[in-house]
Amino acid sequence: MIFLSHNWNDKPIIERFDQALIKIFGRENVFYDSWNIQPGDGIIDKMENGLQSCKYFLFFVSAKSLASPMVKLEWQNALMRSAKNDCIKFIPIRVDKSDMPVLLTQTAWIDLYNHGLDVAVRQAIDVCSGRNVYEPSSKTFSNLHALVSGEGEVCNIEIVAEHFMEPISSFAFFFTSPHEGLYFDIPGEPAHKTGTLTGCKLPDGTVANVKTMALDRPTTPGHPFKVRIQINNNANLQIISIRHERKSNDWVPVKITFLNALITPKAFFDTPA
Repeated sequence: MIFLSHNWNDKPIIERFDQALIKIFGRENVFYDSWNIQPGDGIIDKMENGLQSCKYFLFFVSAKSLASPMVKLEWQNALMRSAKNDCIKFIPIRVDKSDMPVLLTQTAWIDLYNHGLDVAVRQAIDVCSGRNVYEPSSKTFSNLHALVSGEGEVCNIEIVAEHFMEPISSFAFFFTSPHEGLYFDIPGEPAHKTGTLTGCKLPDGTVANVKTMALDRPTTPGHPFKVRIQINNNANLQIISIRHERKSNDWVPVKITFLNALITPKAFFDTPA
């Protein structure tokens, strides 16, 4: 049995959990007072039966539930049973910005307030199914982040290592405009390697020109890779991708943030393809 302990003010939220849980576990295995307690039933007896038979106790923590004497009686009794290993799993679910009761600060909870209703419902289903609810915060991880900005006819690109050092500082800049009229430089660096390619085809079929640039030092969180592009003769600059040579001939996309959209009316940026 899954017991939903809550205050009636939170019912619009609780009903979403109730409907999702009964689809997975069946109506007979979810105790929700609006359904389980009907006119003529003894409220205390029904609540007692639900608490005695529950295996998963979902306590919906909100300002209203914390102020309710009945809800307080429910969750504190369930917590005592859980502490005695009485075959009950106590699962707090934070509904609003209220602080967790001191008794629950050592208990991991589901954070609906910060993560949203859909995530919280899925986590509740996973816990009641005996599955681990951990998921990586992002399916794709990128240590490198390119910050692109423009001023007048100059484009500045700063590639930052956000978490750890990248030993290879070799990057390729893909753009749709011709090389003529664009001058690439790495300011403040005594020496760097460059290369130029034309008509390169990306995996999605886009054809682009490429400028490769590399340094003999690593890119570190405190020492970014900076590129300055001078745009001459009203040349257009549309950057469609920046890639990092993670290892020899293995080029991976770098996350790009465009800090401002326009350099000149004919020199503009676009998001990566």
